[in-house]
Amino acid sequence: MPILPWTVSGSVPDIVTAQNVPTSFRITGLPSGVTYNRYTGQLSGKPVRTGSYTVKISASNLAGTSPTISTTIPVSALPDAGIGTFHGLVDRHLSMSQDFLGGMFRLSTSATGAASGTLTFGARTWRFRGRLDAVEGIDPTARILVSRGRTLPALTFSITINKTSGAVTGTITDGIDTVPATGVRNAWHSRNHPATDFAGQYTALLTPPAILDSDPVYPKGHGYGIITIATSGAVRWAGRMADGGSVVHTTIMDAAGLFPLQRLLNRSLGSAQGWISIHLDGASAFADNDVGGDVSWFKKPETSASARNYRDGFPDHTLAALGSRWLRPASGD
Repeated sequence: MPILPWTVSGSVPDIVTAQNVPTSFRITGLPSGVTYNRYTGQLSGKPVRTGSYTVKISASNLAGTSPTISTTIPVSALPDAGIGTFHGLVDRHLSMSQDFLGGMFRLSTSATGAASGTLTFGARTWRFRGRLDAVEGIDPTARILVSRGRTLPALTFSITINKTSGAVTGTITDGIDTVPATGVRNAWHSRNHPATDFAGQYTALLTPPAILDSDPVYPKGHGYGIITIATSGAVRWAGRMADGGSVVHTTIMDAAGLFPLQRLLNRSLGSAQGWISIHLDGASAFADNDVGGDVSWFKKPETSASARNYRDGFPDHTLAALGSRWLRPASGD
């Protein structure tokens, strides 16, 4: 014992055995989260704290109780990239994500392996809780049941967190349809690991493909966003789409400057979502950092008599995000 190295939030499959037909076992010193069956010696559960544990074991049968033996079991920590705050996007899907509106998730994990957050499809948001599944040296995973109340079937949210980068890949299913989800981890901390080279304000245009210029179905002109990045890795996007719809979104950024954007529009009949990245330019002392990315924009038809813009809606199309850092002009310029 153990069969495999123990790690925080890793399932413990080990079993204690003894000779001479034992009828019961006594085991003390197990890490929190791990229990045992006193009659079979089967261990179960997941450790919730790292450390070195001295476990004492004795076995009993009709003839008496054995001497106590001790064994030291180390419990390794989760990888750093598996702990923290993660934000991501849920792909558009006709039935899964409220008539193609897409969605997002927000996930927090702790050093104990606890996982919690929110999952949003269109205008609906549900909370969830679960635990990571860990094996030493392998990317942490989780399979979390997301309740949607009494009228809708529960969702299964399955994720894998890259143990090096913190990138999240996964799927969400209602048992019939499945939709992909991807996310990133906030790699920054305002004191311990500030995003100094990224921090500041940026402006970006959202430009439609030129091929759509002559098609009256699609909105004309450009949208825009003002991006504010804090040393903590917090990101705020504030702007408008080409039809005048307001887009305000707060999120987090990964180590490479990538962050998700997702916003419902037009009284929850449309949405914009995509991935935006900040590219560093060290040669300019980061003054010439630029913005890139793609944003998917879609709107369903409106039936309201008060609707003014694009009442028939418009198909999903991709806008190119392009911009740069904004620097306050020197006094007198």
